[in-house]
Amino acid sequence: MPKGNFIAMAGKKEIAIDDEKDLLELLKAGFLASTATIQYSSKKNEWSCEGDPTEGALVVAAMKTSYKVTWDEQTDPKPDGEIFFDSERKRMTIVYTSRMPGFEGTMAFMKGSPESVLDTCDSVQIGDKIVALDAGMREKILAMNKALADKAFRVLGMAKRKLPDTPMEYTIESTEQHMTFIGLAGMIDPPREEVATAIATAKHAGIRIIMITGDQKNTALAIAKALDLKPYEDAEYTCHAAAELEAMSDEQFKTIMKDLDVCARASPSIKARIVKTLQDDYHQVVAMTGDGVNDAPALKKADIGIAMGITGTDVAKSAADMVLADDNFATIVAAVEEGRQIYDNMKAFIRFMLSSNFDEIFVVLIATVVLGWSSPFTALGILWLNLLTDGLPAMALAVDPGDPSIMNRKPRGKGGSLLHEILLFAIAGGIIAFIGTLLLFARYYPLGVTDPVAFEYGLNHARTVALTTSVLFELAVVFVTRAPDGKSVWQHSPVNNKYLLLAVGIAFGLQVFIIYEVDAAAVFQLVALGWEEWLWIGIIVLLGAVALDIVRLVQAKVALK
Repeated sequence: MPKGNFIAMAGKKEIAIDDEKDLLELLKAGFLASTATIQYSSKKNEWSCEGDPTEGALVVAAMKTSYKVTWDEQTDPKPDGEIFFDSERKRMTIVYTSRMPGFEGTMAFMKGSPESVLDTCDSVQIGDKIVALDAGMREKILAMNKALADKAFRVLGMAKRKLPDTPMEYTIESTEQHMTFIGLAGMIDPPREEVATAIATAKHAGIRIIMITGDQKNTALAIAKALDLKPYEDAEYTCHAAAELEAMSDEQFKTIMKDLDVCARASPSIKARIVKTLQDDYHQVVAMTGDGVNDAPALKKADIGIAMGITGTDVAKSAADMVLADDNFATIVAAVEEGRQIYDNMKAFIRFMLSSNFDEIFVVLIATVVLGWSSPFTALGILWLNLLTDGLPAMALAVDPGDPSIMNRKPRGKGGSLLHEILLFAIAGGIIAFIGTLLLFARYYPLGVTDPVAFEYGLNHARTVALTTSVLFELAVVFVTRAPDGKSVWQHSPVNNKYLLLAVGIAFGLQVFIIYEVDAAAVFQLVALGWEEWLWIGIIVLLGAVALDIVRLVQAKVALK
């Protein structure tokens, strides 16, 4: 059984709950106006809440008194006596009858937003007395509500009404009027410790966060400030209630959405309107989180609808694109980081594979068809080139740990195309490699040599240079493709992927082996290279890598627009 004491906010002294008749009545109203249940699992050895967590908190507060069981036993909810909560009224009412003749009779208990509950009241309970609710008392209650909300408390008003014992239809008109205001219940659900860090990470990543909540403005604004939600540190928070936003024209709403940080007392229609405006007018990718039935339209409309797995309703989960198993905002930010890393690795892998193949196609096509020369690569040489570069280096690239500062990048533009980025880079890489390889092949090609033996040696010499150039260029391209967007390859450390360094080292060693090992060179029809050839190959590969890195940086800049 949940246990605890009642402490006065002023003086921090323990309250003798039995002497506080109005407080007991407040706890009773909160309990009876709730449908959540608190259950104990002997198997798990823990208590759990079935239903709305806010209602669960009210039930737990009642359980900490010695009267909860009595209230439960003395009352029966009317089968047709529940007037459900809706976002327009912002309150709910449950009607009970007594199981004990002569005890209270038929009573209605209400909870909801303080303003909404006060609108139904014409009296207020003070101690064990009921007095008229005048303008002065109303202002006093609203001031207390504001004071609690400014401290990030979620505040609910409680009220009751004695109803006739004769059968009647319990409607808003017949029940929710002439109520007696009992008091305010403030509760606070501190954000998880990791949430503030996650929000800071999201802001660095260029992700704008808008809080859309059912809480009143003061509560929502206090929470937003506590979490440092505002993307611009020197600006004031922009907070509006749903009713204010719904009254705006489309043009006014669009202007407000540019800087909106918090939407309080949100309705289903305003949630969907916010999502639509961000998508249509600001061309932003919108992710929407939610757990209730009222969130379903916005979840469905968003580019990525995220439903809560623990507290989420079946309707919300069905409307969403994904379900968050732990209901933790930090998990969403972690998923964004992981998604960016997967995207980078996928893009780098495909870029590398395509650019290497374009190089071979261009070189062979131009040399043989256009120039009428012998092929720069033998069939075995092409197989070797593909095995050497498409094997270990490509595999190591697929598991690259990526850029540690990946969450400091701004998001890609909504109009960005993965295929467009990959193809442009691959074609550019293929052309640069083709030009460098063909230039060196032409330099050493035995053009004009008529002696068959000398021509064969010269051709094998040129082919050795061409094959080595292609191999080394593709090994250099591995490092260019893995460099983060916005950073030059020279700014990105290669040592954080030891598998890639090992793969490149093995590939380079194998290429050197088949050049200088006599039997292997004979099989591949290669000849040993001197320092001059290696120098030319190094210069061409270095210049090609620099040119391709410039192409990649320009592409990344365009993709962010």
